[in-house]
Amino acid sequence: MGSLDAGQAFIFHPLGPIIFVLLAGLAVFLVASVASRRRISLSISYGLRHQLIVWGTLVVLAAWVVKIIVWNKTGLI
Repeated sequence: MGSLDAGQAFIFHPLGPIIFVLLAGLAVFLVASVASRRRISLSISYGLRHQLIVWGTLVVLAAWVVKIIVWNKTGLI
């Protein structure tokens, strides 16, 4: 994603472009927070935290399967 080639980033890792956008958004949010001198506070319930962990794990596993399939089709494996 450093060269802004989303196609190659997707081939390298299916979640790469998504993670890049999320981290870029987080960076903008943090810079805005520091500039406005406001403290960041995030609290989530145990149930939501548990769901995020479960769904996050499933998404990472699905991305791993997609990566293996894509690498197999492109000859990288």
